[in-house]
Amino acid sequence: MAVRMHKYLCIALITVWLHYVGGVSVINRVDFNSPTNCTLIDSEKSNETRVVYRGWPYSINCENFEIELEDDLSFTCIIWDMDSHVVLLNKTGEFDDALYYDYRNPDTQDNSPANFIIQGKGVDTNKCYYSELHIVIAESPKETCEDSFKITTSSKTKGSVGQRQIFSCEVPGSLNSPLGPTAEKAMNGTWLRNCSAIPTNATILQGSEGSVNKLSIPNFSYDDAGVYTCRVTYNGLQRYVVHYSICARPATFPNTRPSTHCKHSLISVTIGQNITVECQVNFGNGRQSTSTALTMRWSQANAMQGNTTCVNGVKGTHYSTDTPKVSCSYNLEQTCYYHVATAAERQFGPEIITLRLHIPNVQISDLGTYTISVETTSKNFGHGNASVIIMEKNVDNFSLVIGLSVGLSVLLIIVLVVILLACCFQVYTKVFWKKYFKSYTSETNDFGAYLSYQFSTEMDIFSQQQSRDALAATRDTLEKLGYRLFDENRDGQSNGYIAESSIQSMSKCHRVVIILTSEYIKDNWSVFRLQQSFMKMIESGRKVIFILVPGIQEFVKQKANEGDACCKMVCRALKLNHTIMWSDDKKFNLRKFKLQLDVAMPKINPHSTSLPTPMNENGNGKPNGYHRGISTATDVTELNSPRYLSDGVDVYFPTVDENGTEDAQV
Repeated sequence: MAVRMHKYLCIALITVWLHYVGGVSVINRVDFNSPTNCTLIDSEKSNETRVVYRGWPYSINCENFEIELEDDLSFTCIIWDMDSHVVLLNKTGEFDDALYYDYRNPDTQDNSPANFIIQGKGVDTNKCYYSELHIVIAESPKETCEDSFKITTSSKTKGSVGQRQIFSCEVPGSLNSPLGPTAEKAMNGTWLRNCSAIPTNATILQGSEGSVNKLSIPNFSYDDAGVYTCRVTYNGLQRYVVHYSICARPATFPNTRPSTHCKHSLISVTIGQNITVECQVNFGNGRQSTSTALTMRWSQANAMQGNTTCVNGVKGTHYSTDTPKVSCSYNLEQTCYYHVATAAERQFGPEIITLRLHIPNVQISDLGTYTISVETTSKNFGHGNASVIIMEKNVDNFSLVIGLSVGLSVLLIIVLVVILLACCFQVYTKVFWKKYFKSYTSETNDFGAYLSYQFSTEMDIFSQQQSRDALAATRDTLEKLGYRLFDENRDGQSNGYIAESSIQSMSKCHRVVIILTSEYIKDNWSVFRLQQSFMKMIESGRKVIFILVPGIQEFVKQKANEGDACCKMVCRALKLNHTIMWSDDKKFNLRKFKLQLDVAMPKINPHSTSLPTPMNENGNGKPNGYHRGISTATDVTELNSPRYLSDGVDVYFPTVDENGTEDAQV
């Protein structure tokens, strides 16, 4: 078994390899001109590879050109041997015939033609369609009947008990088949049932074109169910070429008269209600419905209009042609045994089919008498009818209508108020939801937020002031909300502030807050931190919070449109994360800014752990990034101190040059 599977694998690998390398490539197809001058065009299947087993036949035709030449009444099929430059086939005929004119090789050996050019030319066109076909010769596997089931899928067929069944031993017609698409006269076919002997009442018939022979079972029975396999012998070799999985279904009794009965003869409905009428038709013992053409016809009659019908010509759901909202349906489950049926299974009970008529949103015009008629094309089958009356239910609906109207009005007002609040006061709604309904985060981190920003003495006075004010507002707001912060320029200095420690510090924070300015984007080290934050966000699902200064969005979009890769990355990050506008205008709403930050930050349980003792200056508050109380010392970094420019205080701001070397600016 292992050796056989190894052979199959090798054949498959050879086929795939040839498919990609293109087999034997024709450099100059002019050498294979059509007998008449024409324009050379590649077909849709311009290069194919087929595996053929040694000793077996194969054939080649112009079937590949069916799409290209389907509008032509006739065309010419030409097949060349690429290696010997010999024309193997040159025939012209009508479309249906010329398509399958073929060259046949009855015995595949090493000296058999293996590389072909196939040409198709329409009579009324100057276009010649070309394609290449390459043959790979492989050894025929030594397989057993059981092995063949793993390679060839069986065709499932239903056989009626008591009727004649015929199965054809056809050589596979696929172009990629190890056999040719046609059978040879020298082939012999042997039939097996479940890889053993066939039933004694089965006979072998002569095959037609394309088949070796046929198997006939004149009186199919429950005992004949199983898998039928045809084994073909050719040139001393054998293959299992076709499998039929045959199930036995019960015999038919076409002379039984059906009886029809509805579940209810009178149905009271309320106007506007949906109803489904159910009736059953009993065909008696056996299987009648599949052997005759059935028609289930619903007819309606009332005082307002004539008949409205819904017809089921086949099983499934169908809609009325007169009243499209009305539909009728029935399902027919067929019993068929792929195994030899037991005595109990052969005692087939009555066949009963349930018929349904569905009427949605019943109106006065839908009331009346409905008749179901079961009809058949068999004159001996008979038919059956049944009727159902649909009438309006007498109910005083006034109080119910008043109650529903009041209830719906109140509900509508509540919905409108909620929608108004959600649209006009969106940020307040989100804060309210977070405070009272959102659950605490399950993550445990040392800090609530990692503050990242860019500041340099080389920046102009306006940019310095803008960065200083934005950072001051952000840091002061987060501390008042109770979050413990890690300032990359203040707290990172004591740790050496290299790239590795910066990434580690980010991982200890619930959020990364970036003060996004044009100087931040221009700084290589800042962009590296932004990229790391973005990657961490994608990996962990955490959001990054961007604090946008005035004009930064326009700056980023302009640079991105100019092809700047960094700004393209920033644009994508802005779309996937929280963005909050900071402004130094007189209209700047500090309260709204605080609410937006509150929404963007996770909800941390302030009582999740006990207060650590003692508290140092960088560990003010509880672990998990939350302060136990509001600190009175809420000074931000030196950027927020007015002494920065006047008192000569040295401030450490790390930068990175083009080579990634860290430096400090004072």
